[in-house]
Amino acid sequence: MPHTPSHIIPTTAGLKAVRFEYVPDREKNKGMDEDTDGDTGGDTDGDTDGDTDEETDSISHAREEWRLEAWPATKMDLSRSIPYEKVIFIDYKRNNSYPEALENRLLGAYERDKYDEMADLVERLLRDGGLDSFTIIDSKLIFKQPPTINLPFDLPIVRYSSLTHVSDKALWSGLEISKCPARRLVMFNEEVCIYRVAELPRDIPLIREEMRNFTLLHDSKWFADIVGKVLRQGNIEAFLLRYSSKGSLALHKRMRETIKRQWIMQIAEAFVEAESAGILSLPLRSNGILLDDAGNIKIVDLEKAQFAERNLTDPISTSNFTVRPKQPILKETSRLVNEFGIIVWDLFDHDYRNKYDNKFLEVWIRSGPQWVQMLVRGCCIDECFKSMSEIVAYLEEE
Repeated sequence: MPHTPSHIIPTTAGLKAVRFEYVPDREKNKGMDEDTDGDTGGDTDGDTDGDTDEETDSISHAREEWRLEAWPATKMDLSRSIPYEKVIFIDYKRNNSYPEALENRLLGAYERDKYDEMADLVERLLRDGGLDSFTIIDSKLIFKQPPTINLPFDLPIVRYSSLTHVSDKALWSGLEISKCPARRLVMFNEEVCIYRVAELPRDIPLIREEMRNFTLLHDSKWFADIVGKVLRQGNIEAFLLRYSSKGSLALHKRMRETIKRQWIMQIAEAFVEAESAGILSLPLRSNGILLDDAGNIKIVDLEKAQFAERNLTDPISTSNFTVRPKQPILKETSRLVNEFGIIVWDLFDHDYRNKYDNKFLEVWIRSGPQWVQMLVRGCCIDECFKSMSEIVAYLEEE
């Protein structure tokens, strides 16, 4: 798709508020059950999945910040299209001196109404010939410089204008599209890539940590390669991961048992390498693992990977970071072992499930192949396996 210059959005474009974040108003929320300390994430694409309108609207906001993007009018599918390069950032906070101020009206609007109201406001500016990032003070729109997003690591720079959309719906159906921040498919140099973007400055630590995880595992043949960092509107706000024309394992769950066994062995070897690199937890599903042209797996989702509690030095900057591990998912054994068992279960469970638990597992496990029953039970219920190396040895003996 040909791109309009970064500073121009045609008046025929369709605007979408793709993301907003808010800071709760502590004074107005006193006495509520919700934890109102610190920043709280908003939703994306106007979809409040996981929260009812009553739950999200019950929290008063002291400040909101938005990211808006524009799509060609004929390509308004947020998940599969490439928006124009221009990004509009908007923020405002509660105005205690002027109760009828525009910013107070926006803060008080219902969640689902906010997106339409914000898009209408920006569309009016577009029709009037002026459109840029701004802050709202006393109902006045005041120009502001867009926030700076500059992802680290010494990687090739990819210009946003060189990206095109991926129309193959089958590939999209096998990809887990996280909402905050976004995960999308794009084409670059005739290759399908995953586009991981820091939509707002607060996303930078999460995206930077994911990039670091892939950098630490770049010598492994089981993890996807980073193609480069994406330059958009003067910001290095995203990176590209090499995808695959065969898509994720989620698209191939009905393959023969012998082929699935090969994938499981490769995933186990990948987890051993992750364990050696210091990764304590790697929660994955079949839609976070690709199948390459040779029929081998490639892991493309390290978003939630966690390292053991120790300081690691950033290979580019000199800053240190610490990630504190969460509690084990199912029982007191290695989290990687638990999570590996969940992946095996997922590959043999043809029905997509958002959540697994022991009660359902006990029922399901009786119907799976014998070796799968032994493997999943040993990882998730009986705690027979204490490390990934034990699992690899078990698979090699079977």
